[in-house]
Amino acid sequence: MGAACAAGCLTKGAAFTASFVASRWLLGYNGGKSGAPPRSCEVILLRNEILLTIRGAPQEEPEGIELITRGWFYQEEDNIRLEYDESELSGMEGTKTQLRFDGSQVYLERTGDTQSCLIFCKRQQTQSTYQMGPFTLPVSVFSTILEYELTPQKGWMELQYTLDLGGSRINNRLTLEYREAA
Repeated sequence: MGAACAAGCLTKGAAFTASFVASRWLLGYNGGKSGAPPRSCEVILLRNEILLTIRGAPQEEPEGIELITRGWFYQEEDNIRLEYDESELSGMEGTKTQLRFDGSQVYLERTGDTQSCLIFCKRQQTQSTYQMGPFTLPVSVFSTILEYELTPQKGWMELQYTLDLGGSRINNRLTLEYREAA
């Protein structure tokens, strides 16, 4: 799904960026695991185990879900990547989530039992995909808030966005905090 994900996530006026991201996925490798998504061909400069707290909810609801899990912080040549496994609590057990921070864009890719690719660019609409069983659905994403600060030891992200799935709009908020695992 990696190449298709990156190629399908075009932002208006950002064809070069999407093309560059797609080429990184196309040049990746699958680490010898059959059916595994390709990995970025970027050189990993630093890898730290982290403890993440992820909170997500529709904006209209005061409470949502909170997931506390271990994951990994990767410093690569041109970006930072956070990676963690989803759980039964999030409803996506058997799914790996990767967040790739690349300048003003954040790429969220889920692989495994749930498959999706979302690109978040502040105040820009992007086209992405979401796979539900045998169906791949086109999704529009519009981010209103996209802020983050990341270091190998600790970091945070705040994201508010609207998903448009076939005319049905859902406003969401997602916050993420992490610290280096002890």
